[in-house]
Amino acid sequence: MRLKRSFIMLAVVLFSTSLHSPIYCLAAEITPFEEQWALEKTEQKSSFLPSTLELFNERQVVVVSGFINELSGPIYRYFYSTVDAVKKDLKMTTTFFLPKTQRFSKNIAAIYQTVLKAYEKEQKPVILLGHSKGATEILHTILLHPELITENKVDKVLLVQGTIQGCSILGDNRLRSPLVPLKRFSEQNFEGVECLEPKFAKEKLDLAFEVFERELVDQYGEVIGLEKRKLISGKIFYVRSVAESKDLSLTTRCLLEMAGNNLNDIGPNDGLLLGEEQEDHRIGRELGLIHEDHNAIAVSSLFGGKSYNDRKAFIRTLVQQAYQAELESLPSAQGLACNVATL
Repeated sequence: MRLKRSFIMLAVVLFSTSLHSPIYCLAAEITPFEEQWALEKTEQKSSFLPSTLELFNERQVVVVSGFINELSGPIYRYFYSTVDAVKKDLKMTTTFFLPKTQRFSKNIAAIYQTVLKAYEKEQKPVILLGHSKGATEILHTILLHPELITENKVDKVLLVQGTIQGCSILGDNRLRSPLVPLKRFSEQNFEGVECLEPKFAKEKLDLAFEVFERELVDQYGEVIGLEKRKLISGKIFYVRSVAESKDLSLTTRCLLEMAGNNLNDIGPNDGLLLGEEQEDHRIGRELGLIHEDHNAIAVSSLFGGKSYNDRKAFIRTLVQQAYQAELESLPSAQGLACNVATL
């Protein structure tokens, strides 16, 4: 039954047609993150200094993909290049958490257990890496279980194009036929879609922060609790995206076609999410801004995403940027120029 529903949803997405109107356009200035990504793109496969690989090998990665994987599973190859980049290029143990078509809270609990099992098995701290809805579920996991970081079970939290504040285009006041009934179908058959609705997302996020703040004070007291909060915040990184209409992937064009609307009257966005929806200023910091469509680094080029090698280069850039301070402190490192061909 789940497979049948997945094919139905995927078929609707992939065989919808052209975009009604372009999304919000802006002058795209190359960001530092994109400059590093461009350098990585020139390498078919990065080679790293032994000291860099040693630092990475002391950690492992748990990858959490987003809602499209719930629709299509492994057929779509959604975010699978991430696993390849981590395993083959960074030489790190990787666990791929496939989101389930269940309630938001159940996915969070499942991610928590996945992290504990991965840590118990490898005895290495985890880098939690998530895209879109998966990034949101990761953030909530950390807010509800801050001990994952304070007890050194999680070392970094990398949130890429996260639906942190929800997805404004899914608000009922912005949807037009046929996506309104499709949304209702999704809510009935894919319970996890609830967290994408802006009002629900913000309410859940506020509640999670209340639990987070109370947990730290109860366990450590106000002074030490504040120090722990700063420690946790310093481990969380956002990568946001904004795009011009020419950057839209086929997948995003189809989704916007079904919505019969876009976000161009609100502000900079990546087709599906406003730039400001992809982070929460109460915790973490921005690691980088990319001028890309929401699905560009998550879906294959067959569906309008970046090439396999470009998507792998993005992940290498992401991990290196997150560990910039650690890499620069290595005796043999020279800043971020750690991917020279010495191996």
